[in-house]
Parts: sequence; C-alpha cells; structure tokens
Amino acid sequence: MENNLDEAIPVNEIAGHLAISIRQLERLFRRNLKTTPGRYYLQLRLASARRLLTRTNRPISDIAAACGFVSLAHFSSRYHAAFGVSPRGDRQRQMQEARGEQSE
Repeated sequence: MENNLDEAIPVNEIAGHLAISIRQLERLFRRNLKTTPGRYYLQLRLASARRLLTRTNRPISDIAAACGFVSLAHFSSRYHAAFGVSPRGDRQRQMQEARGEQSE
C-alpha cells in the first residue's frame, strides 16, 4: 500500500496477492489495526500528503495527485476531516512556525 499511494490498489487485488479472501483481509485489518483496508489506505495517503505539504513547496494540486486524489476538492475535504485544517492552512501554519523558530 505504501508503495502505491498515487494509484491505490483495489482491496480485492491486495487480498489476491496475499492468497486470502477479501473478508479475511478485512478481519485482519480490524483485529490488528482497528480499521478497514480502505480507511487505512486513506490514512497513508493523507499522511504522505501532509509530509509533502509541510516539507516541500510543491503545488497543492500536485501533492493531491501524487497521493492518489483525483480532485482537489475531494482531497481538501478529506484532509480537513482528518486534520481539522485545510491543506493550505496547514502549510501556512507550518511556514509561520518555521519563521518563528528562525527569529528566536
């Protein structure tokens, strides 16, 4: 999953690679990670996006695409739901914190 953030592999394909049923894969995720495979994939993609947003100057639309989001609006709404701030707001906050550390 971590190697395919830009183009998510369908859960049925992942299960097939592991030679287990989709249901078994879902049970394993629930038992060990307390989430579903789809939600876990989303968390990975959003975490990667957050790293790119706060550590690079790449355009937000490029970051969204690199993390497998087909639309900027969908990316922004999922990002805000996960982190409580918009992608742009998170980047601005990070830049302000960096400037504050430099001036001290």
